Amino acid sequence: MNKLVINKLLIVDHENKCANSFCFSDTSNLIISQKNGQGKSSLVKSIYFALGANLKSFPKGWNPEKYIFQIEVLINNEIFFIKRHNKVISVQGAYESRIFKDFHEYSIWLQAKLNMKIELVATKSGKPIIAYVEAILSPMYIDQDRGWNGSLYKDTFDSLGLYKSSSFPIDVIDYYLGLSKNNILDKESQYNSLINDKEFINGKIDQIRDVYKSFQIEKNINEILVSDSKNLQLEIKQYIEQTNKLSKEIQLVTNKLEAKKRELDILEQDRTELKILLTSINNRFEEIKYKCSYCQSVLSRGQSLVRLDLDDNRVLINSKIEIITQKIEKIKDDIASYNKKIKHINEIYESYQERVASINSVTDIESYINQNVLNELKVLELHEVEKCSLLESKIDKIKKEISSLKKRIKSEATNMEGEFEVIKNRLSVIIGSTGLDLRSFRKFNKITGSGTNLNKDLLTIYLVYMTMIDNQSRFKLPFAIDSFVKNETDRDSLRAMFNAINSSFLRLENQTFFSIIEENLKYIDSPSKYIWIEYPLLRKDKFSDINELIIEVENSI
Repeated sequence: MNKLVINKLLIVDHENKCANSFCFSDTSNLIISQKNGQGKSSLVKSIYFALGANLKSFPKGWNPEKYIFQIEVLINNEIFFIKRHNKVISVQGAYESRIFKDFHEYSIWLQAKLNMKIELVATKSGKPIIAYVEAILSPMYIDQDRGWNGSLYKDTFDSLGLYKSSSFPIDVIDYYLGLSKNNILDKESQYNSLINDKEFINGKIDQIRDVYKSFQIEKNINEILVSDSKNLQLEIKQYIEQTNKLSKEIQLVTNKLEAKKRELDILEQDRTELKILLTSINNRFEEIKYKCSYCQSVLSRGQSLVRLDLDDNRVLINSKIEIITQKIEKIKDDIASYNKKIKHINEIYESYQERVASINSVTDIESYINQNVLNELKVLELHEVEKCSLLESKIDKIKKEISSLKKRIKSEATNMEGEFEVIKNRLSVIIGSTGLDLRSFRKFNKITGSGTNLNKDLLTIYLVYMTMIDNQSRFKLPFAIDSFVKNETDRDSLRAMFNAINSSFLRLENQTFFSIIEENLKYIDSPSKYIWIEYPLLRKDKFSDINELIIEVENSI
């Protein structure tokens, strides 16, 4: 089983010098305030924001891009500290430390740690791409602001528009339920690749046979010699033109490479200067001087702080170091790409040069036409036929595997349809939902309605899929439901909806989070950890102690 549990969340606001920390149970957690508007939604949203998901909305006055978040998670019994400051995300574990270039790289890392491979079909290309954290977490989190408008799973996070509606959210839900088409897509990709290879080889076989026949029936060798001679001269001319173009291209790419190297030198100089400043702060030296490698001028600590537009603050300097490190890694990738391109161009250039030399060394064109040509062509044909035969065997095998996978998924989906109906009917009775009679398994079109009735239908369907994922999935990720009380709700309806939360949601095996005001605790008797919060969510008296707990991350891989 692949499991992620959230142990602790730290939030630090350096601008206003305030912070707070929250510890969680690995089972059910109730986030409680005396009344609405005191920060419950801000905290729940911040948990998933810290995990790397970009939400569409936050409560007024809550500015996550200005805060530093550090979340302690347990992934398959290994502790990781995930730190997020705006768009910079980093991780510290027992055996690795890294700053990610972007959220794509981070999503790949998280999927790898959870032994996942969720790919979704992209809207633009129509091809499978790696699913971002938002897509991975979409069935797990129901937002107070965006989760109750009827658009199932589609309106809470940014970047979900990357995926085709035919792929999201159904492919994510299917993945958790073990109905994933990812294996089929992989097999079909292999199948199509093999078909293309087979067609290519058949084309080569046809060409070889045509050449064989032309040599077999050809009698006028002298005409062939004249023709070949002319063709060779033309070939030499074309190769010389190409080598000239390649030479210019090498120079152009080399210039770009040198510019990137200069940019890298400057950034590494800045990072070194920042680390010297950090050392001065940590060691409380009165004066640390830094010598610029370019102009050779000596800068004091104060001058360095002014140059780099920084306050004398350890965490802010660390954040600056992380941002620069992120840029350095990106430039290193660019440099590697340019070096690779130069190498590739050089290889083509050298091959052209070798071909020209080979042609120029030929003194007797007749060496191209000898008694062994037909034999060589026949051997080549037999070799390609053998390769084609092997491909056909692989193609037949993959076709059978695809057919078997489709039958298995269809059978399992049919069985789950019955489970879906049982859970849906049970929860509909508890909640009092009346609008889901025609709602079938794995159908995610918008649920229509208004007011309390819409909330009932949505809560029912969310709990159905959460229950099924909890029962069926080999992946255990935290579930969260922000408050569903968005409209005026009568007491009986409220009691029924909380009864479903109490009897179903809070008793799931996965870790759960639910926000609630104090007066509604009377509806809950499920064993849960109570996390009491007060306004404001971040406290000035906690800043100093919590700020010291923020990790300093440097790339170690």
